[in-house]
Amino acid sequence: MSTSYRSKQRPNDSELSQLILGPVRHNGHSIRLRPPRMSDFAAWREIRLHDRAHIEPFWSTSPLPWDRRHTARRWARECLLARVDMRAGRCYAGAIEVDGQFVGQLEYCVIDTATGTAESSAWIDARWAGHGVITVAGAMLLDYGVTVLGLVRVVAPISPANLPAAGSVRALGFRKEATMASAFDAGGSLRDHALWAWTARDCSAPVTSAIAPQLEAPSADRFSRAGSPSPAIIAIAALRLLLWVVTHRLRRYTLVRAVRITVADAPAISVRSLSRVDRVGWQAAATAHCARLAPIDRHRHRREWHRALRNARHGLRSPAGLVLVLRADGRYAGEIRLFEPTMSGRVARLSAWADPELVAAAQLGAALRAVAEHGFGELGLRRIAAEVPSADLLSNAVVAAAGFTEEGVLHDHCGPTGVRADHRLWALTTPPSHGGRP
Repeated sequence: MSTSYRSKQRPNDSELSQLILGPVRHNGHSIRLRPPRMSDFAAWREIRLHDRAHIEPFWSTSPLPWDRRHTARRWARECLLARVDMRAGRCYAGAIEVDGQFVGQLEYCVIDTATGTAESSAWIDARWAGHGVITVAGAMLLDYGVTVLGLVRVVAPISPANLPAAGSVRALGFRKEATMASAFDAGGSLRDHALWAWTARDCSAPVTSAIAPQLEAPSADRFSRAGSPSPAIIAIAALRLLLWVVTHRLRRYTLVRAVRITVADAPAISVRSLSRVDRVGWQAAATAHCARLAPIDRHRHRREWHRALRNARHGLRSPAGLVLVLRADGRYAGEIRLFEPTMSGRVARLSAWADPELVAAAQLGAALRAVAEHGFGELGLRRIAAEVPSADLLSNAVVAAAGFTEEGVLHDHCGPTGVRADHRLWALTTPPSHGGRP
């Protein structure tokens, strides 16, 4: 099979909110992907309640009962949020249709065109499981992502117990790269998840029958009321969503106390929040250690310095995350960063660099252990992950000495420094002093 698209150029971000893929004939049925509609509510609720036993164990944890997670207001909120994110180019939320009927959802819940990566998630009516519907829908979206959006890496975190999902992505050419300990809060607790990935370097895009993407008319759902939440419920959902967005953004700027961490195993080393006295060392790092910094952090001029100081006052939830200065005998010698908190702030990523002329490998390892202790204690983290280029043997040895456990290799991955290469994935799920996972 082959696919022919009208254009190989990236569409306007707003077009994702109208994008239709298919239909494709498979086993006598017509399969199509399109944006979710308000009128899908009745089918969505009926399937999700009927298939609770198949979905809930792998779905994000919530204090709400399952039926209250599937109300008209919840569906309206989901549709509204999907439209906002798709118009911004951050995701593609697709409703799966079989013979014109809603049967599930497939989405790229995160799209990062700067690095050419996306994260996939899906569920389907149990009555259609095992019929190849998810695989066909996944092939359409993957092919579009590669040929039009320019994706080179797509990942899918899947519970080891979810064998059907693993089989679906394996059929698309995904391969298992790692088992991530306590990576997702699903089914009522933090659970391990396998990371499956498709990369353009190692695979060719699965292709579907010759189709061209279409754009759904913006009014396609506007006048359809059958099965939809009422206008009043949609209005309430929109207002609550707006309040949530505002609250979420304001929370990023909550003032926090400055951090000062004692590194007991390396008395000459100190770790603390960025402060005004660090300006010269902070700016000099952009020249002396440019390759060790994230691409967005390599321009360190006056404006960026004031922005960095502001972010330092807001800690882990700030746009830059928690940036800590590593000082050796009073000199600016490196940085350690905890960033991108997820799962209500319980999971975070870590990156670090240090001047090898000022900080020995053992000292950096001790500093990482101290920062991890702070993360699990003061910040309430349950998992800290680090991605280190496989070719950087010294940095991998430092992370291992700090108590991190290797979980796998991320192939053709764009790491914190912007380098696209194979990275070894390391993680801690308990403080280093505890000696490993419980």
